[in-house]
Amino acid sequence: MQSMSEHRAAVLSSMKLTYTKPNGFTEEQALECFEDHAKLALIITCAGNQLQANDGQFIAFIPFQRILTKQDSADIKGLFPGAVFPGVDNLHTTQIKDDIRHARGEKEAAHWKRYVTYYAPADAKRKFNADTAITYSVRLDPGEYYKGKYNHLDALFIQRKGRGYVNFFCFYTDKAKENFSAYWKAMEGVFRYED
Repeated sequence: MQSMSEHRAAVLSSMKLTYTKPNGFTEEQALECFEDHAKLALIITCAGNQLQANDGQFIAFIPFQRILTKQDSADIKGLFPGAVFPGVDNLHTTQIKDDIRHARGEKEAAHWKRYVTYYAPADAKRKFNADTAITYSVRLDPGEYYKGKYNHLDALFIQRKGRGYVNFFCFYTDKAKENFSAYWKAMEGVFRYED
C-alpha cells in the first residue's frame, strides 16, 4: 500500500482494499469542508484524502466509511430506538439516495436510479474486483463552483458485499472535461478489492 494516513490505511486494510496512487496526481491529506457551498456541504460535508491532478484541472476527494461492526449497529439502535438502518451492503445506496436528494430534490430522490449509471457487473469485477460500481453527476451552478473554477462534479462508488464501500467526489474544469476519460481511468485504478 502506498502512502495514505495510518487511519485510512487501517480502514482500507479492514476492507481488504488495495490503494495505488495514480501517475500524474499528488496526494493531499488536508481536510476540506464545504461550508461556503450549500449544496456541496449537504452532499460531501467534509472530506480529506485528495488526489490532485498535477495539471490543476481535476481533484478527487475520497472520504472513507469504515465497516460498521455489530456493536456499532447495536449502539446506533440504542440511540435511535425504532429507526431502521441499512445493512453494510446497502449503505452505499442509502448515501447515493441522500446525495441525489440534496443535489436534485425530494421528488427526484424517490426515483434516484434515473440519475445514476451502474457499471456492468463484469466491468465492476474486472476494474475493481467489486460487486457494484455506480456513478452519478451533479450539476453545479456558477455560485457553487469549487474554488471558482471546478464546475463539474462526478461521483464514483464501489462496493463489495460484506466489505463496505469507498467513494470518490471528483471536481473538474471544462478543460479537464475535454480529456475526461484519461482522468476517470486514473480514478478507476486507485482501489481494488483483494480476493
